[in-house]
Amino acid sequence: MKLLSSGYQYDVYDLGNGLVLKQTVSFFFRLKKMFLVFRADGFGVIESLVKAIRSNKASVETTRRIGAMLTPELGALLANPRFKDRMSYEQDKITMVEDYIPAHAIDENKSMIDSYIKLRLELWRHGIHDYVFKFKGNHGVDAQGRVVLVDFNELYFTMEEALQSIQGKKWLSLPQYRKWEEGELKSYYTKAMEEAMTEENLNKNWR
Repeated sequence: MKLLSSGYQYDVYDLGNGLVLKQTVSFFFRLKKMFLVFRADGFGVIESLVKAIRSNKASVETTRRIGAMLTPELGALLANPRFKDRMSYEQDKITMVEDYIPAHAIDENKSMIDSYIKLRLELWRHGIHDYVFKFKGNHGVDAQGRVVLVDFNELYFTMEEALQSIQGKKWLSLPQYRKWEEGELKSYYTKAMEEAMTEENLNKNWR
């Protein structure tokens, strides 16, 4: 197995058969990485530790809830996770959005954004809302050209939480958005999100 990346929750390995393995790291490693993130954001030692513990607990509970909810239809939206235990799972190997964009033409990237919007609406129909809006970092394009959510440990499961989230328009304040080069594609994404992330669409699509 080839190690592809290491994150807060998982080490990701290429299994060489079109799949990746997301192997959960130790509790103390997760806690340390989250603690350092909160410290870097300016929080005190105790507050950072409390936030890290709560964040880890929420991530674990969310992942286990997704595991319990999985159906073939939902799995297709999440790159088909196959749980090995309550936290670790295999998943289809995909092309991350941040890698897809520079390798494709503007029209293909606009179609990819359309697919991302469609994904968000489909997740609403399952009672799921991705509140971190990490378009480039948490999503990828599968073999059929569909955008899928590959990191699903930061989710809401109530309509009330989803509504508060879209009203805050967090996607406009993320570092990945602010650092995104101004131009036609960013403008397209901005307009598409503005039109799709509305209370009316939420009411229409929430399960």
